[in-house]
Amino acid sequence: MRDATVYFDLADTSDPAFDRPVEILLIGLLAISPLALGAVQAWSEAIFIGLAFAMAATLALKLLFRPDVQFVRSWTFWPIGLFVALVALQLVPLPAGLVRVISPNTFLKKQELLSDLPGAAERLRWMTLSFYPEATRHDLRLLLAVICVFVVVLNCIRRVSQIRRVLGAIAIIAGAFAVLALAQDAMGTKDIYWLIRMPSEMPARSGPFINHSHFGQFMNLSIGAAIGLALVMINQHFRRENYSPHELAEKLRSRAMRPVWLLLAMIVLSAGAVLLSLSRGAMLGAGIAGFVVGAVLVTRPRMRGRGWILAGIVLCVTMVVLLDYNRLLGRLMESGERAHGNRMEILRDIRHQWKEFPLLGSGLGTFSVIFPMYDRSAFTMFASHAENEYAQLLTETGGVGVALAVAFWSIIAGAAVRAARGGMSPASSLTIGLMFGLLAILIHSFTDFGQHIPAVAALTAVTCALVLNLAQLRWRELGRVSTSLPSRGSLIGRIGATVAIVGIAIWVGFACASTMTADRAWQVVRRMDANLKGKNWDASSAEYTDIIETTKLAADARRGDIRYHYWLNFYRWKAITGRPVIDAASYFPRIIDELHAGRWICPTHGPTYLLASRLEAELPDRAAQAAIDLERAYKLSGPDPDATFLWGQLEARQGMVDRAMIELRRAAELDRSLIPAVIDVCVTDLKRPELALQLAGDDIDALNILAVVLAKDPGTQPLAEQARDRAFVALQAKAQLPDASPAILVQTADALVVRQKYEDAIVLFRRALRENYGETNWRMKLAIALEKLGRNDEAIKEAERCLQRREMREARALIDRLSQRSDATRSP
Repeated sequence: MRDATVYFDLADTSDPAFDRPVEILLIGLLAISPLALGAVQAWSEAIFIGLAFAMAATLALKLLFRPDVQFVRSWTFWPIGLFVALVALQLVPLPAGLVRVISPNTFLKKQELLSDLPGAAERLRWMTLSFYPEATRHDLRLLLAVICVFVVVLNCIRRVSQIRRVLGAIAIIAGAFAVLALAQDAMGTKDIYWLIRMPSEMPARSGPFINHSHFGQFMNLSIGAAIGLALVMINQHFRRENYSPHELAEKLRSRAMRPVWLLLAMIVLSAGAVLLSLSRGAMLGAGIAGFVVGAVLVTRPRMRGRGWILAGIVLCVTMVVLLDYNRLLGRLMESGERAHGNRMEILRDIRHQWKEFPLLGSGLGTFSVIFPMYDRSAFTMFASHAENEYAQLLTETGGVGVALAVAFWSIIAGAAVRAARGGMSPASSLTIGLMFGLLAILIHSFTDFGQHIPAVAALTAVTCALVLNLAQLRWRELGRVSTSLPSRGSLIGRIGATVAIVGIAIWVGFACASTMTADRAWQVVRRMDANLKGKNWDASSAEYTDIIETTKLAADARRGDIRYHYWLNFYRWKAITGRPVIDAASYFPRIIDELHAGRWICPTHGPTYLLASRLEAELPDRAAQAAIDLERAYKLSGPDPDATFLWGQLEARQGMVDRAMIELRRAAELDRSLIPAVIDVCVTDLKRPELALQLAGDDIDALNILAVVLAKDPGTQPLAEQARDRAFVALQAKAQLPDASPAILVQTADALVVRQKYEDAIVLFRRALRENYGETNWRMKLAIALEKLGRNDEAIKEAERCLQRREMREARALIDRLSQRSDATRSP
């Protein structure tokens, strides 16, 4: 028998009067944040930030009332502090000459985009490095909250008993979410909590998270916590080298092993939930992290039964996977481009963006308003994040920000390695488990932006802080850290820190309150917007007044938010153009001026320039400015179909045919509803209908639309016939495919009927009806085709089947007509 493990606690900074409230607040934050959809909405962000600063205030009070307790310092404070300083530098207005030196392209881009505005000469003497300060301030607030969590955990959660309670709470929270996710998957629901509809009618299989990748990161971190806790309990329960089978059975059945079994069940359920969520990044991260942690465990001295433990977990997870193997396999084989919007193309575009702002970046949180300038993909989706944490960090904070992040993670990695080399000590066991979660999310971050989600970022901060504490605990066990009581802290410094925390909390609190006010108004606006779109913008003055006033509430609450500013002026425009207004153009100058004023908020917001150019194009004296703003909108908006089309149209009118065709083709690819407009430009503006035919290619809808347009002019009748023939050939090719949709089959059959090829049409009508038996309109078309071939009995049967489902005058008329013919044939 070997001796029981002896370890030291980091009790020199402990005070239950303050540490217990911190524990309660921390566990509440870790539970509420994911419950609130990951804390991504304004109200849930406010709760998250409030809990984080409440923890910081509790720590500040502890240090004030306990001057004998030393503030725990860490080398990580250097990169953290410098990173916050970098973000603050991005927000502070700097002399233009200094900006020109430290970030030349920031200076040049702002001069290019803003120098034509009134008062620009004076205002551009000072400028921020951030292109969108509102977004930078938002991300800074969340960053400060996460830092509060990290610092508080580092100072207050330092005893093994505390760490075990926190990790146990994390395991329970994650276990509950795993059960929720598995239940969602089993029931096939599209609603989170069976109440909140998922975007785009996607299946809800990620517990409380909207994005399955974010769920995967949260669960992998939680699995790491459960692994570490289970290892500690196993080590403490099995202290000898060898046990007889009877002793082993007794141990496994003992009351003390029940928490271990619960933790193992949590690990299995959580791993199964991650796999069935179909997040490939989470699967890959967990797989690599599992391999590394498994290797550490296998090589760990005196770890008995390790192979059986690992094999058991793998077997259980495999059984969960086999329950939905086909879908999981399909997800793994799915094209990366289809699943992730061509991440590699996004990364190539990001490389060009980083070259523009290599040192200090474009501003934290500005990716969504900067990246479109460099996005030349064929995807119309709005890229709010880079789908790669490291690439986005590089573009927003430059090489300096990435260097600071590398320094932080290097310190964490060093601490993890030191703590893991602890044999069977609790510090070593806990660290090995936490290493699993950190490795998994670091790998996953190459294909996801989960660390931008407060719930995930907070759990990452907790894990990192615990790794540092466990490393110090391990060093204290080895006698490499003094166990003597620390010296008293500086009272003045602690008072100053408390005042700073209170001041920052007040600033953040006011910002959160105004953000919630704006968001509440915006939710109302979204419902009004949906109603107006349903009416095709043909609404009453009262309805437009309501939506404008509500949007103004949001814009007034957050004056630095370009989104609210843009949509306020958009609705003002629609109020004039969506319904008859006398002398509507006289209202345009005010709206145009408001839009241009918004450029000071965010000079790279493409939609602002696009709307301004549309209004300016209606005013003869602003035609030149309209062309300038349209060019800016095209360059700033990326794959925006409207901006691309209007720019192509302008180039066509200026006689740049080849360049215009490139843009018009791209606009049609981005938005198929623009095909008629693109064809009209080719036929009307360019007077080149053959270019429209070339542009249509094998697109059936485009060719049919073009045929209708060209048929109106006798001079283009031959081209119209060519368009019809090409559309028919393309349609036939689609119909011959074994997986052709019933709609395509019927569309092809209709074209065959027009060409009087009734036999071929009948075959396709029957194929379509085998898929949709109850489509009476299709069946009636089949009956008419049969009548054309003189197959009257078959035609009558099909018409009677139509009448069995609903009364159809056409079907009854066909039956009467064919019956009369039959009677006439039989009469002498």
